[in-house]
Amino acid sequence: MVETLKNIQTELDDKLYRLLKEATEARRITIKEGVREAVKSWVTDKTSIEDDPFFRLKPIDTGVVTDSSKIEEAIYRETR
Repeated sequence: MVETLKNIQTELDDKLYRLLKEATEARRITIKEGVREAVKSWVTDKTSIEDDPFFRLKPIDTGVVTDSSKIEEAIYRETR
């Protein structure tokens, strides 16, 4: 699948632009990359979890037998 990129434009006041420029320079990325990250973060923050396709997946039977009774020990290295 070929991804199509869209070019967008906006205006920023001087203070916000200066903050953006300083932040991107500190991270050694372009303003374009900084704005792209900011938009992605904003969209992620504002999108409802119900809209995320990952959380709409239905479980499937893989045929693998599992035992979750020792999950705490495996994750946290704790014994009961």
